[in-house]
Amino acid sequence: MCKQIDVEVGHISADKMYDTDDVYETLSNAFPEADIVIPPKDNLYADEAHHGKRMSNLVEYSALGPMR
Repeated sequence: MCKQIDVEVGHISADKMYDTDDVYETLSNAFPEADIVIPPKDNLYADEAHHGKRMSNLVEYSALGPMR
């Protein structure tokens, strides 16, 4: 699906259902300059094996809570 988008993407938001390392990896490769914001799943734990941006979102979400 990402290959169909031929414009510059600066921001990507998605539901927590998409909070997986595979999704972060796909989006990061397709849109390296985009800010990816996906709320963490309730059972997500900090682990350096997870995608870096995914962990960054977990830290921000833990500190700030959900944005409304």
